[in-house]
Amino acid sequence: MTDKAIPAIRGGTPVRSEYLFYGKQLLDDADVEAVIQVLRSDFLTTGPVVERFESAIADYTGAKYAVAFFKWYRSSSRSLLCSGNYDWR
Repeated sequence: MTDKAIPAIRGGTPVRSEYLFYGKQLLDDADVEAVIQVLRSDFLTTGPVVERFESAIADYTGAKYAVAFFKWYRSSSRSLLCSGNYDWR
């Protein structure tokens, strides 16, 4: 077996010499300060900031409503429930 046939994760040669970025965050000091304010507030997963976020998403997408979830599996199951493709029984 040649070295190229072995994946890099198993000790083979990587296919590229430089790290491939899939995306990059664009955060400024105002974003960091907004997160700090929420972390120091009485509301972490609910409250006025979440309500403003939901409203902004609804406005941006043109939807009548938007609901934020802090766990992916909750959002997935609720999406299926709302679509009528999920049986709770």
